[in-house]
Amino acid sequence: MPSATVDLGDTAIKLFYTDTGPVESADYTTLVIYHGYAFTGHTFSKLLPLIPSSNIRLVIVTRRDYDSHDSLDSPGSTPHSDSEVENLRACPEIFLERLGLTVANFLLWFIDTNKTPKISNNHKSGGISVVGWSLGGVNPMALLAHPDVLSKESQKKLASYFRQTILYDPAEADFGFNFGPDPDIYPTSFGDFATFVTAYYVNPDLTSRAGASSTTVDSSKRPSLQNMTDEDLAVNLDLVASMRSDVPLLTTMLPALEKQAQAALFDETLTKEFLPGMEVVWISCPQSMWPLEWSKVLIARQYEEHVKNKRHVRPIRFTEIEGANHFVSVSIGEFLVEVFVC
Repeated sequence: MPSATVDLGDTAIKLFYTDTGPVESADYTTLVIYHGYAFTGHTFSKLLPLIPSSNIRLVIVTRRDYDSHDSLDSPGSTPHSDSEVENLRACPEIFLERLGLTVANFLLWFIDTNKTPKISNNHKSGGISVVGWSLGGVNPMALLAHPDVLSKESQKKLASYFRQTILYDPAEADFGFNFGPDPDIYPTSFGDFATFVTAYYVNPDLTSRAGASSTTVDSSKRPSLQNMTDEDLAVNLDLVASMRSDVPLLTTMLPALEKQAQAALFDETLTKEFLPGMEVVWISCPQSMWPLEWSKVLIARQYEEHVKNKRHVRPIRFTEIEGANHFVSVSIGEFLVEVFVC
């Protein structure tokens, strides 16, 4: 697995990643994926054989702390230091600024190292699309909300390459939302987590928060967890990492995450001055968990209100994969690739 050395000013870290390699094309798109909570980048491994015919170079970044606690078998990306973990709780804004810098400097390193094609003249191909899946959506939004961590030169350079932010079935915490505690919304024990997030749901009522009580499990479809072998789970699931640095994102950092999401998506000054040509694509999975679908409704309402009032916010294109749950990459990956290409 290749690695990138990323400069954070006071230190340098390594980020491991999977890379399908360059495409024999002058306008291929580099798709950089950040995985979510507990489930690692290996969750996207079934996409790898589907990529060669898509004019995409797929790069799956291993988020910090993940795969890093077993230095013999899988060294992983550089873990967060103890002081960085402390900032998660005590100074969340500093942590998020640093996360934005990490994302930006990885992209800049990758561009320089791999001679990445720039955005095409029609903005339909080339450049980089950054995908945040589930809790991984925090990563691109950390960059969008904190451009001041970069020099003007770096901002200008990114503008020639950073074409899209793709929020792929993003978690409610990405926007500072939490709809619990409520047994109609969240599992009552952590042991039920894997089944909860990989099941298929029927969400008949997305008109209000009360609609959560009408959501049911679609028993006609097997949870994606049952499509994973023991060998898959051994590399797909990393609970040690999730407990160390992701749990605070789901709890104490929610106010900071709400502020970050509002800036990333709806701040008029940032939209005009930083990556003004970038598009946000929201890919939803209608049979995913109710909190994720409800988050889409809430953000879509905010977006529509901004547009109605003629505010200059980032353009958001909402799309969905019919019949998909949160783990479409495991079950029907070919449909996910088709959506990424659009």
